Amino acid sequence: MLNNILQPEVNKKLLRSYHTSGKLLIPLLVPSLIFKKYEVNPILEKSIDTVNVLNFGYHSYVSTSCIVTDYVKPRLLSNIVRSSSFGLHGLAISGFIYSIFKEKI
Repeated sequence: MLNNILQPEVNKKLLRSYHTSGKLLIPLLVPSLIFKKYEVNPILEKSIDTVNVLNFGYHSYVSTSCIVTDYVKPRLLSNIVRSSSFGLHGLAISGFIYSIFKEKI
């Protein structure tokens, strides 16, 4: 299980969702920009922003994992970089979601 999380590029299901998330990056930004410009329902705005953060975070994490696979060959170093990437991406996602919801509705 842990190996699937640290190496998402070898799991077909995770890789398929990565490709889907890539196709949704720009289309999901459009409603977010519209909601911000016209100050639509704040709950809906925060929801779409959260989906965007999760989508960008997941896409970035899998992309980074693919780069690690291509360029970091020593196994121990690769595991350290993968674990660090997982933790830092999780921290960044948590921070962005916190910043979205810290303001009252």
